[in-house]
Amino acid sequence: MVEPMSNPAPTQELVSEEEYLAADAASDDFRLEYIAGHIFALAGATKRHVLIAGNIFARFHAATEQRGCRVYQSDVRLRIGADMRFYPDIIVACAGDFGGEDPIEETSPTILVEVLSESTAHRDVGVKLAAYRQIPTLRMYLIVSQSERRVEVHSRAAGGALWEHHVVTGSGEIPVPALETSLSLDQIYARLER
Repeated sequence: MVEPMSNPAPTQELVSEEEYLAADAASDDFRLEYIAGHIFALAGATKRHVLIAGNIFARFHAATEQRGCRVYQSDVRLRIGADMRFYPDIIVACAGDFGGEDPIEETSPTILVEVLSESTAHRDVGVKLAAYRQIPTLRMYLIVSQSERRVEVHSRAAGGALWEHHVVTGSGEIPVPALETSLSLDQIYARLER
């Protein structure tokens, strides 16, 4: 019933939220994402993927220490309504009760980061982008390339209704107003061969 993320086809049978949660809790080998009744298994990450996510996590962790925000890596699940569950590479949460009583779920992210993999890229720039933009607390979504120094930045414009989109490449810098900091591509891709 579970399709690996390298196969873009969803599960053929629709499963309930309860069935998904039970399957995800029982899965020791991989994490499972849930989209409108379909389950997708996340494959393991490459060393490059982990290093890029770790560099961003370190920068965000340092920036949030005095702000009461929390930064989570890929083992915290993001819940969007009853029909979507994802495992972003990084979640920064600065609002609310930090996901309520569920010890592995967040519901009020401020910043989300996905490091692209060949097997998940179509979902990160498609269904996830559309779903993430519906989260009222979200201020920024970063889609980070592994294969080149390139970050797609989606940020909520002042006033909160509209989204802005731009791409940062080379040695550029990304302002992160929610954390009163910035993130350079040199920081994101530190200790990686170019």
